[in-house]
Amino acid sequence: MYMTYKELEKEQKKPLEEKIKASVHAIASGFAVCSHTPAIAFSGGKDSTVLWDLIRRYFPEEEKRTHVIFGNTGVEYPESLYFARRLGREWGGARFHETKPLRTER
Repeated sequence: MYMTYKELEKEQKKPLEEKIKASVHAIASGFAVCSHTPAIAFSGGKDSTVLWDLIRRYFPEEEKRTHVIFGNTGVEYPESLYFARRLGREWGGARFHETKPLRTER
């Protein structure tokens, strides 16, 4: 969705409850069209952590079948790597997958 800077500023000023409601609606729309096993990309950053948390809170049945993929690029800070792996074990268990993409030649 394209949005102007003014529109973005307006969205950012909304109360947290409204932001959560809009996010939950967007996630529900994604699950509604997903006919296969759902998966999310997880970096361990704030955005993917919040996405995973919202799925856990608002979509517990879908969360049980959602796979979480962490792409270990090999350049993460040790603390970030530790956090992603720890959360993956605690929240995802066998549905947490750490991948190590092949390096490019440059």
